[in-house]
This record gives sequence, C-alpha cells and structure tokens, in this order.
Amino acid sequence: MKISVNQPGILLFIIMLFVLVPQPALAAKKVLLATAERAPYIGKSLLNQGYLHELVTEAFKRVGYETEIIFYPLARAKYLAERGYVDGLLPSYFEPGLEKKYLFSDPFPGDNIGLLKRKSLAVSYAQDPRSNLKAALLGLQQYQFGVVRGASIAPAFDQATFLKKQFVGKDLQNIDKLAVERIDFAVIDKYTASDLMVNLRPHLIGELEFMRPPLLSNSFYLAFSKKSPGYQQHQKDFNLGLQALIADGTLQEILARHGLFSSKKTAQGKSEINHRYGQ
Repeated sequence: MKISVNQPGILLFIIMLFVLVPQPALAAKKVLLATAERAPYIGKSLLNQGYLHELVTEAFKRVGYETEIIFYPLARAKYLAERGYVDGLLPSYFEPGLEKKYLFSDPFPGDNIGLLKRKSLAVSYAQDPRSNLKAALLGLQQYQFGVVRGASIAPAFDQATFLKKQFVGKDLQNIDKLAVERIDFAVIDKYTASDLMVNLRPHLIGELEFMRPPLLSNSFYLAFSKKSPGYQQHQKDFNLGLQALIADGTLQEILARHGLFSSKKTAQGKSEINHRYGQ
C-alpha cells in the first residue's frame, strides 16, 4: 500500500518524529572547565560569576559551544585538568614546562603578582625582580612566605628551594597569617588582595602594603588538557571566539562591566588596559 505524506495523520507523525528524535548535527558542542575562586576575576558571588567566567563563556558561545565551569579548590582543579577529567583549567599562566600537559590558548588580560607585607617590616629588594627575579628572592630568603597550595607563580619562585614557604588553601588565610605575624610576605595578586581587604578585612587597610615593584605581571590563558579528547579543536575554537570578542569590542565591555579594567589609547593608537585600582 502506498502512503502519501499528504495525508494529515502521516504528515503530523513525520513532523513529531523529527522534533522528538535528537539531531546530532544540531546538538550544541560542550566544554567542561575547572576553576578556583579568585576574586575579583572569577567567583561564585561575583556578577555573572566574574570577568573570566563571562569572557570564556561568551567566547565559546560565539563558536557554538555550551560551557560549564565548575569551582574547586585550586589544587583539585589542577589535578582534574592534568588528568583529563575536565577539558581545561581557568585561568592559567603560560609556562613552557607545562606544555607537555596543556595546550594554551591565546592570552587575555591577567594579574600582577606581588609581595604583601606589614608596613612595620622595613625591607627592600636587593635587586629589581623584573630584571632578575631569582636574585631578588635570594635577598629575602630569611623571611617566611605564604603561598596558596597548588598556585604556580613563576619558575624562578616555584623552584626556589631556598625560600621558606608556608602553604594554605586560600589567599584570605595568608592575609590573616600576615596580620598576626605568622608569615612575613603573602604572595598574592595585588587586586585580589585589595578586594579581600575592602570586603572582608577592612581593619587591615593601612596596615599592609605591597613591595614595589610587583614580582611580575601576567596574562591569563585557558589551559586545555592534552588528555581530554578534542583539546586541539577546543583551543582553536576558543581562540576564534576570543578574537571575535576583541574585534567587536565585547572584551572591553566585559572588562568595564566588572569594573576591573579601563581602556585608554596610547599615543600610537594602541589600547592600554589598566586595573581599577591603578598600576
């Protein structure tokens, strides 16, 4: 018997079958990322969960991805990424020694890592850390440094076995230890420290200060685990989405919305990005 699709019942059946049966070609691509709380850049309580969360989600959205970003303690987030249980780690610093484990994205605006100390501690660098970080650290080897467990600062710092390091789970713990003189320096992003003190430890404002200059300024990267299937395509697609955000000004809008950076033009017409707390 020949069935005509012009028959109303048959036509309705075909339409419903098309709607209800999943269509692989139409399914959204998905990416799963691990991160750690890092105010003011990313955090559960921040607007849209922070600048980095919004940036990465929007960049992937531009190239047809759904993005899930899960918060973990930093050491746990790195463990999951290294073993491919998630597709990548956010944010990360670029380190040549990690290229065996990760494929790094193009860079996006990052942080300034410095040494937070008590004002009463009179100390200075033996050498400018921007020109010779190891020599600058050697001059401070008698002091106690507070570091977040799992955090990678820079090879010269991470590999400095001559430094006395105490490890904690969160930056706020280091600020508290610094205030009661259990450590001499907290190794921390200066804008993270500003946010934590303004919102959680206002009584310490004026009691603590950063050594100048900062140890180093970093760009952020998305680190794609080489143990995760499709990591090369994920990196390529994210970079395309990121460049689209830069090209149409969305990146600057995201930065401005989160109050983190402002953009100004240099004499050469290039954009210069500065943090709300100043350089």
